[in-house]
Amino acid sequence: MSFLAFASSVGLLIRDLRDDGRIHRCPTVSKPRSDNGAYLFDGERGWAMDWQQGDGVQWWHDPHARPWTEQEKAAWKARQASAQRERQEQAIKAARQAREMVKAASMVIPTPETRHRGYRQAAEAIKAHPYLIAKGFPKEPGLVLRGELLIPMFYAVEYGQIIGLQRIAPDGSKLFLPGMRARGAVHRLGTGKAKEIWLCEGYATALSLREALRRLYRNADVMACFSAGNIEHVASLGIGTHVMADHDASGRGEEAAIRTGLPYTMPRRVGEDANDLHREAGIGAVIELVGKRI
Repeated sequence: MSFLAFASSVGLLIRDLRDDGRIHRCPTVSKPRSDNGAYLFDGERGWAMDWQQGDGVQWWHDPHARPWTEQEKAAWKARQASAQRERQEQAIKAARQAREMVKAASMVIPTPETRHRGYRQAAEAIKAHPYLIAKGFPKEPGLVLRGELLIPMFYAVEYGQIIGLQRIAPDGSKLFLPGMRARGAVHRLGTGKAKEIWLCEGYATALSLREALRRLYRNADVMACFSAGNIEHVASLGIGTHVMADHDASGRGEEAAIRTGLPYTMPRRVGEDANDLHREAGIGAVIELVGKRI
């Protein structure tokens, strides 16, 4: 397998492969407009990773390549240390930017037209963000800044300070803040005191899952983890009691759910998540799904 084929299997989109032995960022299959991917290739050896998946570095080497020398190992360690410092600085900058954006955003709370003194008010009702409407939640409040829906992200273990953001455009396209700490970053729906904590990937899936759990009168919180790999990582931190997996064609969602060791469930149809099921078959189908955890 060539390095390009290997990187593609990890989920990277490398349009201009550089074999200079340095770390380079690149788009990914899941986020073609981002720089969520990273790789290093020196012509014989290298690694690749998708930051969003949270799976860590995946190593590759030509079986006929010469082994690493001690000098190369030392140089590699130095580059890794430098890259780590750079990532920490970027994460701090991204967290600061996220807090500033949340502070500048407006909380949009959809409200119906009301009656006053027997007359219907002429004031126009505030409408939800287009993404929330498209996902079946026209009454859901949301933070909106310059037309984008902002989903604040917090570290799962110390859920208190914002460390990043997911930005959702009116057309549904999504971006994370560049340089933010994605591993372990979640958005929680609930009080933080529930007996059950359901882990899932996307925000819309979390909304549908919350609605199903509410109708079942379950004492449960929902955590959107934003990727299958991050569900696995969050569970490894001792957080979570159940998983709602996406039914990916690749099987990645179910694979991650199984690796958590937690009871899990997912829609039967390939390519579907809980929100897709909600919109196509109604909330009753999601309620039934919650009761069929594996």
